[in-house]
Amino acid sequence: MITICDTGPLVAYLNRNDPYHSWALALMKQARSPMLTTEPVLTEVAYFLRADRVDVDPLFQLLERGAVRLDLQVAEHWPRFRTLMSPALPSTHSRPYALQHLSTERQAGD
Repeated sequence: MITICDTGPLVAYLNRNDPYHSWALALMKQARSPMLTTEPVLTEVAYFLRADRVDVDPLFQLLERGAVRLDLQVAEHWPRFRTLMSPALPSTHSRPYALQHLSTERQAGD
């Protein structure tokens, strides 16, 4: 399984003052490395950390260690992504499930 990481969990993990910091710590302990993300997510994380006067370097350390990897190519898979994010998606599926499902399909196709 592939883990996709969005802005919120990364910000909460790296910002000790974030109200979801404890939740993010527990989540990151369970996540498989590398977590895939995009350039816009990294930009948002850096922006929010700087806005809260939090050091941004630990974000880049996650990249250096390979815990986070820039490798989520939504442009290649947007038609399937669109289907998975459709309002017609059964209520038993969450949006994170859709992202995880998309990445699993990608891995199976590699």
